[in-house]
Amino acid sequence: MGFSVIKKTSKNYDYIVLLVEEDKIKDEDIKFFKNLTIENKKFIEHLIKKEKFTGKKNEILSAKYCDENIIYSIIFVGVGKKKFLSYDSLKNSIYSVIKNLKGNVLIESTDSSFIDIDMLGILVENANYNFNKYKSIDKNNKKETKKENKKLNLEYLNTKFNSETIEGVELGKITNIVRDLVNEPANFMTPEILAENALILGKDYGFQVEIHDESEIEKLNMTAFLSVGRASVNRPRLIVMKYTGNNSSKNAIGLVGKGLCYDAGGLSIKSTGNMLTMKSDMTGAATVIGVMCALAKMNINKNVVSVIAACENVIGGNAYKPGDIIYTMAGKSVEITNTDAEGRLTLADAITYTLKNNKISEIIDIATLTGAVIVALGESITGVFTNTYSNFEKLKNAGDKWGEKYWNMPMDDEFKDMIKSCIADIKNSAGSFGGPSTGAKFLEEFIENKPWMHLDIAGTSFRDVDGKYYKKGATGEVLKTLYTYIKGE
Repeated sequence: MGFSVIKKTSKNYDYIVLLVEEDKIKDEDIKFFKNLTIENKKFIEHLIKKEKFTGKKNEILSAKYCDENIIYSIIFVGVGKKKFLSYDSLKNSIYSVIKNLKGNVLIESTDSSFIDIDMLGILVENANYNFNKYKSIDKNNKKETKKENKKLNLEYLNTKFNSETIEGVELGKITNIVRDLVNEPANFMTPEILAENALILGKDYGFQVEIHDESEIEKLNMTAFLSVGRASVNRPRLIVMKYTGNNSSKNAIGLVGKGLCYDAGGLSIKSTGNMLTMKSDMTGAATVIGVMCALAKMNINKNVVSVIAACENVIGGNAYKPGDIIYTMAGKSVEITNTDAEGRLTLADAITYTLKNNKISEIIDIATLTGAVIVALGESITGVFTNTYSNFEKLKNAGDKWGEKYWNMPMDDEFKDMIKSCIADIKNSAGSFGGPSTGAKFLEEFIENKPWMHLDIAGTSFRDVDGKYYKKGATGEVLKTLYTYIKGE
């Protein structure tokens, strides 16, 4: 079940969804009416007039009628005036309806420009996604269980569409892989298990995966990374993934994903409320795994290296402490002022590893780095920090294709001054003021003047409640943007 483009209709549909432009409810505009009997046509016309349905944005009208002993259900969905139509508003109009539908559904439109095939593929995968593997099954109520598990199968009739692969469908499926990785509770998604998942997905999709255990990480002098994870019984793993889509080039794009499989804050411990969703602190890692799957699946002509420093930041007798001085793989000394500013320490070593062991043309890190970015931008916009504004513009344009939003954040030298330390090269936290920017300036210390973007996805990666397009839990945002950015559209 999912989304598909068909050449002809061959089944009775549970629903027919018809997208309608405002004030275009006329016989000649609604081609579906051509299949109606005169009596049913008059019935629907009367219903439209009675309910005063005009096709305004997000306006919905449902109609049922019987024809040759078959009951048909039509849902008219208003998209508003065409001149005011945006990707976001169209996506909202469609998803608000299909998220509640199950079974076989046909979607049609009074205007073919209202149909974005890739968008529909993504939305259906969103609608069908559920993370319920840990719920008990009521074996005594098989009918209800079967009803709950019923999926949406959406079809669109287009005789001219010839592609065997719908990019939106494939990206939607891989987005759900990312969601599954993030939604797993931390006791079932340790650094070791995350590494095992990367190995399995690498084999399934066709990219290389190397896993380094703690002894190998020690030999690499990734001391900052190890300091963060040393109090946990679940030992760290360094995950290195390589996709080679262009054998004629030795250059690769470097992706680094924050891989905190659980973050209690260390000795600077979080409150219980702030710990509840900290299984999602490895969303950056899950995202780069998903990007690798997408690039390999679609055979993109680029080379990419992705690195994840996976560990847990918890308390214990061996935990690193506020006031400690630790060294990074790059040789810089860091004063620890807050053990809950741990992600930048693991990212610093992962960035250094990426640059040291590969010929990298540009580097992008993806991280749930700061709660402060949520205060600044909310839950629908990802903060981007960069030393190459032209790359940000390309990223933003890539996001526009999928309705994912980005904002260029400040990187002024004043923020660098704020992370200066009296007793070390830098300190890992400057406090709450300017938190997203000081975190980014910390990372900038390790990029060796390469073109670089830091994506702070703390706000956009996870929902505590059901949202406009996403169900409670991981959203999978950023994956589609990064794939499109790397692809080069």
